[in-house]
Amino acid sequence: MKKSLGFILSSIALLTAVCIVLGVLFNKDENQKQEGMSDIYAISTKNEIAYISYDKGQATINLDSQQKIVQLSVEKEIADIIFSEDGTYLAYVVRDKNLENHIRSDIHIIDLGSLVEEVIHTSDNLITEIAFDPKYPEKLFYLEASTYTNYSPIASKRPHDFDVYSFDLMQGVHTKHTDI
Repeated sequence: MKKSLGFILSSIALLTAVCIVLGVLFNKDENQKQEGMSDIYAISTKNEIAYISYDKGQATINLDSQQKIVQLSVEKEIADIIFSEDGTYLAYVVRDKNLENHIRSDIHIIDLGSLVEEVIHTSDNLITEIAFDPKYPEKLFYLEASTYTNYSPIASKRPHDFDVYSFDLMQGVHTKHTDI
């Protein structure tokens, strides 16, 4: 009886030690654990699909005709993506994965003909959504939250105090449409 109990306890201790050693050897931070496709995608009027996938925590924009047109660092994520109405531009929002420490958002635009990428706006607030104006394809609207807090000590942090902005791609002018 004592031998079988000793065998069971030593087996559990050995298995625990092996798991600890493997955990230390293959240690990954939370950002590196993301793998596969995300739920963020866009479909152009030309039926081209852009989607976000993660490989070892790195966000990648993929087009169905060309793989990996953009790849970000492990610390960044893509919050939203959209095609222009004519399908010539692809706009997307990049922000830090860890919103607790640093809130910063960038809006990028890619000319799909030349694959030239440009950062058109950088904000110290949280940009959550973007949309091209269907009547004026050179105008991009975006939703920006000026506050990222929790309203209750038991609730998680969320964006609040949203305002709607637009950016004219031809004139390079930002306009604030609301003041909430």
